[in-house]
Amino acid sequence: MRKTLCLSTLFLLCGTSGLLAADKPLDKFGTPDKVTVEIAPLAAKGQWVAGVVLENDEALAAITVPLKFGERVGQFKLDSVRFDNTRVSYFALKTTNSHDTLNSVLVGLLYTLGDDRPPLPPGLGQVARLYFTQRGKIGGPAMPPAIDSTFFLPYNTLELVTPGAEPIKPIFETVLREKLTEYKLPPEKKAAGKTQ
Repeated sequence: MRKTLCLSTLFLLCGTSGLLAADKPLDKFGTPDKVTVEIAPLAAKGQWVAGVVLENDEALAAITVPLKFGERVGQFKLDSVRFDNTRVSYFALKTTNSHDTLNSVLVGLLYTLGDDRPPLPPGLGQVARLYFTQRGKIGGPAMPPAIDSTFFLPYNTLELVTPGAEPIKPIFETVLREKLTEYKLPPEKKAAGKTQ
């Protein structure tokens, strides 16, 4: 059963998300879920952090967040993507696929690879942080990277997947902040005799 669910979720991550409408939220489980990218400056001029914040009202097994950054190619460099101290830090699979020549990055998250990890419970908080550096000489004030959701070949779009392999198309927005909103992670719970 677990193996079937895992394979179904991986198939959804890689193969069917392109079938959903690109610009309409789709959530038959209640309030539409929401992905917000908060963009904030770092201490060094021309460096920025983008927090990917997820608000969901049902359990989730997988998340794909394809993003395009910068108004023109080469304007910003993606330095790193971090998952520590986020809601998904315990997930079995946390991957990124970045293309500097296209100014894009695909964040893919899967809660289990057949082990006893629980799906992501309903809640609100960060699932990733992306760090950027503005390229070239900065004359005047540094400009934040423009970040938007995009389509990633062959099929990846912004999508959430339930443990029952049901797709959800969340609302997407970006906001500029002085600093990222701080979210406290819930205390660690014990499951099946193991700490998550």
